Amino acid sequence: MEKRILIAYKEHIDEIIPISQEIWYEIEAVLRKRELKKDEIIVKEHQKFNLEIFVHKGVIRGFYGSGSGEEINISFYQDNELICPYFARTTNGRSNINLQAITPAIIFEIEQDTMKTIRHKYLELIKYSSLVVENELKRKTQHEIFLLIKDAEERYQMFKKMYPYLENRIPQYHIASYLRITPISLSRLRKKIY
Repeated sequence: MEKRILIAYKEHIDEIIPISQEIWYEIEAVLRKRELKKDEIIVKEHQKFNLEIFVHKGVIRGFYGSGSGEEINISFYQDNELICPYFARTTNGRSNINLQAITPAIIFEIEQDTMKTIRHKYLELIKYSSLVVENELKRKTQHEIFLLIKDAEERYQMFKKMYPYLENRIPQYHIASYLRITPISLSRLRKKIY
């Protein structure tokens, strides 16, 4: 696997909590690189899902499908972010959400059980995992709060703060879905602000 690509994943971990080369070599040995095409589905809701995923490049969305066929975006993951497995998987190993690349993407995958074995050997990885879960919980809580108490313009402004470079990388209808407004309403908001 290309070393320069792997370095981004190690740097992601080191930013949260530094790890030794010994730990890194153990993780590196079990990583699988996967290149995704735009619109490629990683996993569908309710499918077996036993992977931990690091997004090296690209944008991945997490979404639910409603009974009426509507897709409701609940999260975005982009360059150098981990898709937190605890929020993407049920206790019986099924996916809670759909995950889809909305741009071409490069991801790293690790089998959940393999990573769990490595994680339990090293205190640094236990701390890393706790911090990742904590950060994801904060992000999900922010999203829930802004949907409940903020108006559309405030939600849009918060989205831009949470995802500063995403607006120009993905179709506007994905952002509208995340904000729970129509694409037309988003277009009006953007015209008003810009």
